[in-house]
Amino acid sequence: METSTTTDLLHDLEDEITYLPAPKGMRLVNFIIDMIVVTIINSVIGGMIQMMIFAAFISDIRTGSDFDLTYPIGLTIAIWVIQVGLFLSYYVIFEKMMNGRTVGKLVSGTMAVRKDGGLLTWKNVILRSLCRLIPLEFILAIFMEPLHDTLTGTVVVKKTL
Repeated sequence: METSTTTDLLHDLEDEITYLPAPKGMRLVNFIIDMIVVTIINSVIGGMIQMMIFAAFISDIRTGSDFDLTYPIGLTIAIWVIQVGLFLSYYVIFEKMMNGRTVGKLVSGTMAVRKDGGLLTWKNVILRSLCRLIPLEFILAIFMEPLHDTLTGTVVVKKTL
C-alpha cells in the first residue's frame, strides 16, 4: 500500500525557508510607510488630545485668568510628550503584538528578530523604540547598521525560499 508524502514535502519546504537581512532600500520603504502611519495616528489621536488641552487654555483666557507666560511652554511640552508617546507606542505595540512587524514591515514582507533568530522580547521592543528617538538615527542607517538594531541585538530580515 502506498502512503502519501504530501505532508512530508510541505514539511521539507518549511525547512528550506531562510531569513536574509533586509536590504537598505526595503528598510527605507518600511521607514517611510511607518512614518506615514505614525503621522496619521498623531494627527488623529494626538490632534484630539491637543485640541482638548488648547480648549482648556482658551477657556482660561476667556474667564479672565491672568495670562501666565509659562502656560504656552507647558502646552508645547504636553503636545511634544503626547506625540513622542504615540510614536513609541506605535512601535512597541506593533513590533511585540505582530511578532516583529510594523505596518511598513507587513507591506514589505520583512520582520525584526533577535540575532539568534528568536522573536523579539518586550525588552528588545522597548529598547528598539527608544533608540529611534536618537537624533538623526535614521540617517545613520544609510551608512551603517541602524543603532536600534546594533544596540538591541536585533536585525530586520526578509523571508526567502
